[in-house]
Amino acid sequence: MLTTYFYARILRPLRILVIAFTCAVLLFTNVVPALAAGTTTPSKPTEGETQLKKIYDESEKSLNSGLDSIEEVTERAQRGINEVQGGADLDKMSTPENSQEATTFKDQVKKALDKVTPGS
Repeated sequence: MLTTYFYARILRPLRILVIAFTCAVLLFTNVVPALAAGTTTPSKPTEGETQLKKIYDESEKSLNSGLDSIEEVTERAQRGINEVQGGADLDKMSTPENSQEATTFKDQVKKALDKVTPGS
């Protein structure tokens, strides 16, 4: 009886500390994504809207007019990266011109394997 009372007296503050620590961890894990979102410059809600409207209008026009000839499709595809997207976000895409320093996946794997396997 005395031992049970002694352990209960020691474990009660420990239990409270564990609960407080768990609550702090849960609070911290919920706050960190919100903090991470604020580190970059916030986007403007109307920034991408015009490009989406153009794509939507082109899609509606295609649905209403029926099948296009191959010449029309080829002409639209030459305006940008592809027929649907056109030149939208072309500056954000990776191309061989803007990624000369980039390493390929194959090179990254080879480098990692060279680190792991000594003397080969």
